[in-house]
Amino acid sequence: MSMAYKEFREKSGTDTLKVNITTNRGTDFYFYMPAEAEDLINKGSFRKSGEYISYYRRHSGSHSVVPLHRELFYITPDHNKDVINHLNQIGIDNTYQNLDVVSSAANNIYKLSRGYITSRRGLKQVIRQIEGKYYTVCKEVWREDEACSNAYYADYVWLKEVLKKEYYQFDFFKYRRGELDILDDERTGKISADEAVYRHIIRYADNAWVYLRFGLQQYFKDNHIAVPSYTLNEEGLMVDANNRLLRLV
Repeated sequence: MSMAYKEFREKSGTDTLKVNITTNRGTDFYFYMPAEAEDLINKGSFRKSGEYISYYRRHSGSHSVVPLHRELFYITPDHNKDVINHLNQIGIDNTYQNLDVVSSAANNIYKLSRGYITSRRGLKQVIRQIEGKYYTVCKEVWREDEACSNAYYADYVWLKEVLKKEYYQFDFFKYRRGELDILDDERTGKISADEAVYRHIIRYADNAWVYLRFGLQQYFKDNHIAVPSYTLNEEGLMVDANNRLLRLV
C-alpha cells in the first residue's frame, strides 16, 4: 500500500488535502481532509470501510482504529459531542466544512425522506420520528405532488416551529451523493461553493419531484431555470415524459 497527497486551496480560502491510497489488491481509494490535520498522516494509516474512512492510529507498537471523522475532532474542543454528521452525505469528504458535531438526537432528525408510505387509501407522508413520536402535518392524499409540497412545508416550516433551537434539518443544497465530480472540483479549488450548488441543482432541473420536495421554486426563479414538468400516473405518482417515476436518486 502506498499513499500520496496534495494540498489544494478552495475558493473559500480553506486549505484541503486530497489523499490518494494505492493498495496491493487493486482497491484504490481517495478522500479529503483538512490541511491543518496533516500531522495525522505521519502518525497512522488509512483504510476504506464501506462509505467511510478508518484511521489506524499507531501507538506503543500497536494500532487502534477509529473513523477518521472522529479522529479529526479529537484535536478540537468539540471531541466530547455525540455524533459527527457528514452534511453532504459523502463519507470520504472529511473536511471540517462538511462535518458537524451534534447530539445523536439531532443527527436522527437530519435524515433524508426519499419517499412515502403508500396504502390503499393513498399516499401517506410520515415526516420524522422525534422522541418516540411521529410528527406530521400531512394528511393522506392521492396526488404525490401535494405530498411533496406538504413534506417540504413540514420539514422546513412546521418542524422549525416545533423544534425551535433543536431544529436541525437536511440541507438539499449541500447534498452531493452521486456527484463526486462536482465535489472534487470544489475541494480542489476549480469552482466555488456557489458554483457547486448551481451545478448540483442543474442536474435535477428536470425532476419535478425534487423541485417540489425541497422547495426550489425561489432558486429556480432567481437563476432563470425552467420549471420542470410532470404528469401523474393512475396511482397518483409523479412520472416524467417516459412514464418513469420521479425520485431523488
